[in-house]
Amino acid sequence: VFLELLSVYRDWQEEKAQTICKKQEDIEYKIEVADALATSPKFKPLSFHNEDCFTTFSRRRLTEVLSNYEALCNRIAAEGPEPLRSIEPFAVSTSNSTSVSSGK
Repeated sequence: VFLELLSVYRDWQEEKAQTICKKQEDIEYKIEVADALATSPKFKPLSFHNEDCFTTFSRRRLTEVLSNYEALCNRIAAEGPEPLRSIEPFAVSTSNSTSVSSGK
């Protein structure tokens, strides 16, 4: 019975991790699109305010998703079953060595 519960818990945890990863990928894609539009001469006449708001929102949302993922990993490490404790949270940084912040 305990092994079945552990199996169900692990499946749930993997499903949640996949959901978080999918949301992270979607947000990263939106950030890439916004950055590409902001640098494209074809779209320069468009309102930069909207693009800046979208980029800021996307970055904050990405930070929130990553923070939730890290909290989930920390909770599993502290309270979860032994087989799941090997999952480690990752550090957030961009290619130009600046960290993503929540803007708070």
